[in-house]
Amino acid sequence: MRRLGYLFTLAIAIALVATSGFAQDGKLKIKVTPKQAYVFVDGNAIREGSHDISLSPGKHTVVVVNYGYKISTQDVTIEAGKSTPLEVKLDSYGGTVAGPFGDVELKGDERAAVLSNGTTPGYFVGHVDEFNFDWIWHQNLLLPPGVHHLTVTHHGKDVWSGDVTVVANKKVVVYMAKNMQKTVDWPRGEKLKDVPRFKVGIASAQIAVAPVTGSFSSSTANINCGQSSTLTWQTAETVDANISGIGTVATSGSQSVSPHATTTYDFTSAGPGGKVTGTSTVNVNTTVVASLNAAGMSATLDFLGEDVVSLAEAERTRDAYLSLLAAMQARAVGANVSVKLSAIGLLLDGDVALANLRAIRAAAATLSSPSGTGMHVA
Repeated sequence: MRRLGYLFTLAIAIALVATSGFAQDGKLKIKVTPKQAYVFVDGNAIREGSHDISLSPGKHTVVVVNYGYKISTQDVTIEAGKSTPLEVKLDSYGGTVAGPFGDVELKGDERAAVLSNGTTPGYFVGHVDEFNFDWIWHQNLLLPPGVHHLTVTHHGKDVWSGDVTVVANKKVVVYMAKNMQKTVDWPRGEKLKDVPRFKVGIASAQIAVAPVTGSFSSSTANINCGQSSTLTWQTAETVDANISGIGTVATSGSQSVSPHATTTYDFTSAGPGGKVTGTSTVNVNTTVVASLNAAGMSATLDFLGEDVVSLAEAERTRDAYLSLLAAMQARAVGANVSVKLSAIGLLLDGDVALANLRAIRAAAATLSSPSGTGMHVA
């Protein structure tokens, strides 16, 4: 009997410990409009709709997204043992989508989020339960023809990811658990013209994803060393953009560049409906330095920019000097190269700055340019 009493006391203690552990969490009581909108917390896909979410105490980033609506991002602070209400109403945007379309049907975790051509909430197109049936009730993910990389994710884990080749007026069925796909005819696609981005019924759903468009160019294709050219780009229906040698940029904009050697800039921008790319080469004329060499004179070349604010910028400055030195070698010109330590990361990380300087020094040491070539460090 005494033994049973000990066991009972132990069970009560374990239950109290478990209860106190759960009590440390708080709750986010979220209400969303439209009711199909999906909730991400700290980058993890949770589920669609209004519901309670148990979260640890502290600050959390909550993203609510629905294709065809403006995304909402905000921080909330959760208190232990308390419920924090949050109401989010999304505003619709964008007109109808003309097509042509292919359909994608997904079989698997119904609550999982579906992302197209990216891995952040901006690439969200819907959740699996909106795209897993197409018979009496139509549930369709309509994508522009082309290859799209889909990521299906739930609670911080990828359920499935892979490339899907979408063909106009055909349907791709993806069996995620088996990692299998099949493509079948889908004649209903021929009838779809100028459809809304988001349309739902009692048991139906149709999400029409717009294709991405864009352009990329430089104002001047040929410049003298020390001059500049302006890169200009415009995109629509995109989330992110990147230019080689520069990094992440706004999805539309312009930027002045002053390369010391002929440089090709590759542009990429992506959205749920695909990717757009562009290339522009700025040719740099180094005959000015060559003319000075012929007259018995040298020159000092510098990559403008006194300080940098990130190690990535320091690496880009290093790479610019390496390109400059390669161009000097190719054209057999003699010039001094001036390197500012602050521009290659001295104020951020001394070891990184030293490594960058050694890389530039090693490249300079291989030059077989005319006399007068040297390197000045400041």
